Amino acid sequence: MKLNTTQVERIRAETGIQPIPDTEPSYNTLEDSFGEHTFYVDPIGLYVFETCEDTEMGRKQVRAHQIASWTDDEMTTLQVQPPQATGTVVVLDVIH
Repeated sequence: MKLNTTQVERIRAETGIQPIPDTEPSYNTLEDSFGEHTFYVDPIGLYVFETCEDTEMGRKQVRAHQIASWTDDEMTTLQVQPPQATGTVVVLDVIH
Protein backbone atom coordinates (compact mmCIF):
# COMPACT_ATOMS: atom_id res chain seq x y z
CA MET A 1 0.00 0.00 0.00
CA LYS A 2 1.37 3.37 -1.00
CA LEU A 3 0.61 5.84 1.80
CA ASN A 4 -0.14 9.51 1.30
CA THR A 5 1.52 12.31 3.27
CA THR A 6 -1.27 12.46 5.87
CA GLN A 7 -1.12 8.70 6.45
CA VAL A 8 2.69 8.75 6.76
CA GLU A 9 2.39 11.54 9.33
CA ARG A 10 -0.24 9.60 11.29
CA ILE A 11 2.02 6.53 11.42
CA ARG A 12 4.96 8.71 12.50
CA ALA A 13 2.86 10.32 15.25
CA GLU A 14 1.73 6.92 16.56
CA THR A 15 4.98 4.95 16.21
CA GLY A 16 7.82 7.43 15.77
CA ILE A 17 9.02 5.70 12.58
CA GLN A 18 9.78 7.37 9.26
CA PRO A 19 9.49 5.77 5.81
CA ILE A 20 12.40 5.23 3.47
CA PRO A 21 12.41 8.35 1.26
CA ASP A 22 11.56 7.70 -2.38
CA THR A 23 14.75 9.62 -3.23
CA GLU A 24 16.86 6.94 -1.51
CA PRO A 25 18.94 5.06 -4.14
CA SER A 26 17.60 1.66 -3.00
CA TYR A 27 13.95 2.76 -3.23
CA ASN A 28 13.54 1.83 -6.90
CA THR A 29 14.97 -1.63 -6.24
CA LEU A 30 12.49 -2.11 -3.38
CA GLU A 31 9.60 -1.00 -5.59
CA ASP A 32 10.74 -3.32 -8.41
CA SER A 33 10.89 -6.23 -5.94
CA PHE A 34 7.78 -5.59 -3.84
CA GLY A 35 5.55 -3.25 -5.81
CA GLU A 36 4.27 0.21 -4.95
CA HIS A 37 4.47 0.59 -1.18
CA THR A 38 5.69 2.97 1.43
CA PHE A 39 8.64 1.12 2.97
CA TYR A 40 9.88 1.22 6.54
CA VAL A 41 13.03 -0.31 7.97
CA ASP A 42 14.18 -1.06 11.51
CA PRO A 43 16.92 -3.19 13.12
CA ILE A 44 14.84 -6.34 12.46
CA GLY A 45 13.94 -5.82 8.82
CA LEU A 46 11.81 -4.23 6.11
CA TYR A 47 8.10 -3.46 6.55
CA VAL A 48 5.07 -2.22 4.64
CA PHE A 49 1.64 -1.29 5.95
CA GLU A 50 -1.53 -2.96 4.66
CA THR A 51 -5.18 -2.30 5.40
CA CYS A 52 -6.50 -4.59 8.11
CA GLU A 53 -9.93 -5.62 9.31
CA ASP A 54 -11.86 -2.93 11.12
CA THR A 55 -12.13 -3.83 14.78
CA GLU A 56 -14.27 -0.79 15.44
CA MET A 57 -16.93 0.46 13.05
CA GLY A 58 -15.92 3.44 10.96
CA ARG A 59 -12.13 3.27 11.40
CA LYS A 60 -9.58 2.71 8.67
CA GLN A 61 -6.65 0.80 10.15
CA VAL A 62 -3.34 -0.45 8.79
CA ARG A 63 -1.04 -3.15 10.13
CA ALA A 64 2.72 -3.40 9.62
CA HIS A 65 3.88 -6.51 7.78
CA GLN A 66 7.51 -7.60 7.81
CA ILE A 67 8.52 -8.56 4.27
CA ALA A 68 12.27 -9.04 4.70
CA SER A 69 14.79 -9.49 7.50
CA TRP A 70 18.45 -8.54 7.86
CA THR A 71 20.96 -11.30 7.22
CA ASP A 72 23.82 -9.54 9.03
CA ASP A 73 24.43 -7.37 12.07
CA GLU A 74 25.58 -4.45 9.91
CA MET A 75 22.14 -4.32 8.24
CA THR A 76 23.55 -4.40 4.71
CA THR A 77 21.62 -7.33 3.19
CA LEU A 78 17.92 -8.15 3.40
CA GLN A 79 16.45 -11.60 2.88
CA VAL A 80 12.92 -11.69 1.49
CA GLN A 81 10.38 -13.63 3.53
CA PRO A 82 6.66 -14.30 3.29
CA PRO A 83 4.80 -11.26 4.70
CA GLN A 84 4.34 -11.61 8.43
CA ALA A 85 1.78 -9.44 10.23
CA THR A 86 3.10 -7.64 13.28
CA GLY A 87 1.32 -6.21 16.30
CA THR A 88 1.73 -2.65 15.04
CA VAL A 89 -1.70 -1.29 14.07
CA VAL A 90 -2.42 2.38 13.37
CA VAL A 91 -5.81 4.02 12.92
CA LEU A 92 -5.40 6.26 9.88
CA ASP A 93 -8.73 8.02 9.96
CA VAL A 94 -12.34 7.83 11.03
CA ILE A 95 -14.81 7.27 8.23
CA HIS A 96 -17.98 9.33 8.61
